[in-house]
Amino acid sequence: MAGAKIKVRALKPGFHGVKRRYAGEVFVMEDVTIKSGAVIGKNGKPISWVVPTDEELAEKKARGGRETNSTTNDTPGGQDDPGAP
Repeated sequence: MAGAKIKVRALKPGFHGVKRRYAGEVFVMEDVTIKSGAVIGKNGKPISWVVPTDEELAEKKARGGRETNSTTNDTPGGQDDPGAP
């Protein structure tokens, strides 16, 4: 299942994939979401050395603040399985 591709900016040096990223560098991360201004990895933990770009935050606000990861299992009734008791 593919997650969202989010443009992020590095706050300090770190590694993403096989490349070293430097402070201030802007690049795309896959399988992450934005929550409360933080980048959340696919394991559910915040990634402390990157922040979403201003462009990504503006897009999130334009979408009504919904999560940037479009893969969700929620249904409109609030139940995951309508046939469940």
